[in-house]
Amino acid sequence: MAAHSAGLQPELTTAVYARRLVRWQRDGHWVTSDFRPPHSSSFFTATATAVRAISFYMPEDLKEERDAALQNARRWLFENRPLSTEDAAFRLMGLVWAQAGKDEIAAAQRDVTSRQVSNGGWPQLSDYAADAYSTGEALFALHESGLQATDTAFSKGLEFLMATQATDGTWRVTTRMLSPAEVSPKYFTTGFPYGKDEYLSYAGSCWAVMALLSGLPGSAHSTHAAAPVPREAPSWLGAALFGSDRQLAALLDAGLDPNSKTPDGTTILMAASSDAEKVRLLLARGADAKIRASSGVDALTVAAAYPGTAGSIQALLDAGAAERSPRRARF
Repeated sequence: MAAHSAGLQPELTTAVYARRLVRWQRDGHWVTSDFRPPHSSSFFTATATAVRAISFYMPEDLKEERDAALQNARRWLFENRPLSTEDAAFRLMGLVWAQAGKDEIAAAQRDVTSRQVSNGGWPQLSDYAADAYSTGEALFALHESGLQATDTAFSKGLEFLMATQATDGTWRVTTRMLSPAEVSPKYFTTGFPYGKDEYLSYAGSCWAVMALLSGLPGSAHSTHAAAPVPREAPSWLGAALFGSDRQLAALLDAGLDPNSKTPDGTTILMAASSDAEKVRLLLARGADAKIRASSGVDALTVAAAYPGTAGSIQALLDAGAAERSPRRARF
């Protein structure tokens, strides 16, 4: 999402990450391994942001896989009940970004507006006080769903934000991380105000600014910087990543070296490692399972990052791939 906002155009590398996201989908949703409420604990947030990234960067060559993932995400988002403003806001955004039907979006929109309290703001949870974080994200979600700034709920929310802004331009949001449990990395100050409330206050101030910008006349949903120029990829890389085993076999028959690699050392075997049939084909044609890229990653490392790749992993181990990656491997 950040890359798209910065103007990064779709290319082979973004396609790899988008498909990797799709492969991590669980029964329509995505999970997060973190739990720092409100902004890194919600399955709705994980699912909506995955939907957005996939929509931006999953290539047309993988349209069937992309559309199936988005359809499953729409179903999960609509059928599951949000428990917090974070859940409700990202549920609404996820449905919009997954191109859900008008009735589904309208229902999610009503769920968000129903959480607004009498002072115009939104609380994180029903028994909390309204704050800039939840109010900002709720307003941004409503804007994404097409609600106009002139709507009563929207205008009251903007008034709440303007009334609660500190004189230095920030908003204070009290952290919910009150547990004695260790967090990693340990707390350190960044210079943003409010001590241990600074991280959530920073995020809340960002949401508040985004909401206020959304309320300006003629505001667009997003803006883009100048697009970086992607590096040209080798012609075989697309076939190894996204093509069929027949397409790859045709290239090998035409003289493609089974140990072809990019300038950084990514081999054709690494690119194909999530597909067991292509892995077996390349190994049969002489691909070396032991080769590592300059980062220290090998084909086994890549295969292990995807679910459902037991066949690839076994074939690579049988071909002599090391069972442990060296410490220098970077991801």
